[in-house]
Amino acid sequence: MDGLSSVLNIKLIERLREDESGVYGVGARASYSKYPENRYSFTISFGCSPDNVEKLINSALDEIKKIRDNGATQVDVEKIQAEERRVTEVQLKENGFWLGYLAGQFQNNENPEQILSYKEELKKITPEALKVAANKYLSGDNFVRLVLYPDKKEVPANK
Repeated sequence: MDGLSSVLNIKLIERLREDESGVYGVGARASYSKYPENRYSFTISFGCSPDNVEKLINSALDEIKKIRDNGATQVDVEKIQAEERRVTEVQLKENGFWLGYLAGQFQNNENPEQILSYKEELKKITPEALKVAANKYLSGDNFVRLVLYPDKKEVPANK
């Protein structure tokens, strides 16, 4: 899911910000937990002009569909892997990372030595694996769309 959110971040920035010039920022975020029961959420968020809402939501859904149909590109997978390696190398030197990592492993009843195989696990992120994940987690079966529009109060001309 983290790889899926990373590749969607790349694709959404390219399309919504760079190609369509519709947003300053866009983000895709995966969140999941094991306890008290398995659950996940996947959020895509951006701010835009009310006139562009429908177009940009449709563009975001189209990028999801492309990954569901074709997987990610190998170039995007390599970007994700390189960034994860770089971030992890930095984090491994930080006490805060270790505190959070070890606490999380013990809370989830998982092996703390799992970090030792992280680089090998990273190799499992492939275009096909991302396609499978997108079809499983972004099927649209539990899709919720929320749009916050600005207040339509009239603003006095002198303010």
